[in-house]
Amino acid sequence: MSLAWGSDSTSSGRLNLAQAFNSLGTTVAPYLGSIVIFRHAFSIAGPAYRPSAASLRVPYADIGAALMVMVILLQFIKLPSIGTGLQTVPIVDTTEHRFQDIFRLPHVMLGALAIFLYVGAEVAIGSFLVNYLSQPDIGRMTLETAGKALALYWGGAMVGRFAGAVILRKDRAPKVLAFAAACAFLLVVFSMSSFGSIAAIGIILVGLFLL
Repeated sequence: MSLAWGSDSTSSGRLNLAQAFNSLGTTVAPYLGSIVIFRHAFSIAGPAYRPSAASLRVPYADIGAALMVMVILLQFIKLPSIGTGLQTVPIVDTTEHRFQDIFRLPHVMLGALAIFLYVGAEVAIGSFLVNYLSQPDIGRMTLETAGKALALYWGGAMVGRFAGAVILRKDRAPKVLAFAAACAFLLVVFSMSSFGSIAAIGIILVGLFLL
C-alpha cells in the first residue's frame, strides 16, 4: 500500500499544484483553438466573417474523439491504492446520517458557496474575454488575436497556481486565498473603470490570482 503524498498541513499546496497542471491545458487550448477556428474561417470567408456554431463542429468532434481515447486508456491504467500506512484499529461510526445533515455544517455550506462564486467568476471571465478584448474601446483586437490573448489569462492562472503551491507550504491558506481574492477583485474593478489596452491588461492579470 502506498502512502498519501504529504501531511494534512500541506494539502492546500498540493491541491493548488494539481490545478496548475490543469491550467497548462487551458493555456495551450485557446491559442490552438484560435488558430484552428478563426484563422481557417477567415481564410475561407474573408475578414468580415463572424464564426458561427458550424465552425465549431470539427474542433469539438476532435475534442470528443480525444476524450474517448483517454477513457479507453484509463481502463487499462492501474492506479495505486492510497492509505495512511498506519496500522490502527478502524473507527466504526454507527450514527445514522441523512443527506440533510450536511446543511447543518456551516463550513461545508460556506465552502460550497465560495467554490460556486469562484468558479463562476473564473469561467465567466474566460468565456467573455475574447469578446471583451475585441471591443473597439477595449483591446480593438481581431477574434484570432483575442483568442491568443485568452491563453495569457489562463497562462497567468498556471503561473499563479505554481507559485501558490510553493507559498501555501509556508503561509496559511486562508490568508493567501484572501490576498488573492482581494487582488482579483481590485483588478476586475480597475478593468471595468478603464478603457483601451489598460483595461485589457487589467482583466488578463486577474489570471495570476486564480489560486
